[in-house]
Amino acid sequence: MQQRDIIQDQIEQLGRALGKLIANFLGVKSEGNLSVAIQITDTDMLSGLDIDVDRLVQLEANELTEYLESKHLTDLNLDQLSNYIFEIGLYKKSSYL
Repeated sequence: MQQRDIIQDQIEQLGRALGKLIANFLGVKSEGNLSVAIQITDTDMLSGLDIDVDRLVQLEANELTEYLESKHLTDLNLDQLSNYIFEIGLYKKSSYL
């Protein structure tokens, strides 16, 4: 039972850290420099949360499922992460036009 509480605490810490990174991303984005916001957030996700966004977007569906399950993300965390990746996609799409 105690081990389950420790795991739950770690999942909650991960969620708070991810939320903070996304909030920081939105703050830098609002200053008008989306490229810098993406670079900072990607670096922080990799170093702080061990989430490699560049790798994440290249995975096949089954690999993506395994990768995300290994991170023990909650539904809210997955929603935040997907919104972040959507923002990256919009930025990259507009950069290529």
